[in-house]
Amino acid sequence: LARPIKRLPELVPYRDAEKRLQSAIAVNFGLPVDEPESVQFADKTMLAMEARDLMGTLLPGWEKWDRFLDGVEYRIGRTWAPGEAEEIFINRFNELKNPIRRNITIAEAASVMGKYAATKRIRKAAQVESSLFADAA
Repeated sequence: LARPIKRLPELVPYRDAEKRLQSAIAVNFGLPVDEPESVQFADKTMLAMEARDLMGTLLPGWEKWDRFLDGVEYRIGRTWAPGEAEEIFINRFNELKNPIRRNITIAEAASVMGKYAATKRIRKAAQVESSLFADAA
């Protein structure tokens, strides 16, 4: 769910449920319950990359996100159609869980996850936008 939508006052129950779910996942996999700063930074970097590479001209205020792009040369070239993203994600997931191939880099995993997340965010934003316009009509 897109961050601006998630922050709406009406979605407090959603945020609470999300926090409980993330805590349960962290406990199950032996991870810290509090999201590490490195994960928060990576998430903000991906958001800034998506804005820079996929959204075109941005409204004033987005320049504050530029600090997350310092040293980031990678650019999102093209997005994937939802079916293509799902297929690539599942294939990569299966490849990564294969015990024979454990030497993948974090950059490889982040690249696939970033493209998958970007595709999902774009699709969800389009759905929200459509519903907002439908409600206004």
